[in-house]
Amino acid sequence: MKEVMEIEIESFKTPWPRELFEKQLSVSSRISYVVAKLGGEIIGYGGAAQEGDVAHLTTIAVKEGFRRRGVGSAILSRLFELSKERGITSVTLELRRSNLAAFRFYTKLGFAPRFILGDYYADDDEDAIVMAAAIDKLNLKGRVTSL
Repeated sequence: MKEVMEIEIESFKTPWPRELFEKQLSVSSRISYVVAKLGGEIIGYGGAAQEGDVAHLTTIAVKEGFRRRGVGSAILSRLFELSKERGITSVTLELRRSNLAAFRFYTKLGFAPRFILGDYYADDDEDAIVMAAAIDKLNLKGRVTSL
């Protein structure tokens, strides 16, 4: 958990507390988490919650120095593979309106913007863009390159 928290803190303006991760891991069978490792070191993680036949991407982060090398795509590929095994047919997520890199990443994978949630983020009242995709239409190769 220590490595996950280090990545969480370096990746997000308002990181989730450790207790939230621990609670989700201990109490819900509807939440899946995966980690990406290189030589035993955790270099990224992602999580999704299931509600009926929809998965909601709750979090994903890749350690600085390993970004833009396919790690995020590999994490999502495995996470959504697990989701498909549970009968998931579509995926949703939200991201900060100002996070253009994430918006481009998700668009490239096949997500499309659906609507805006005004003043969504409590720390600064920034809007969130809600995106969605049919799980079978996602462009996930799951290949990690150039590590």
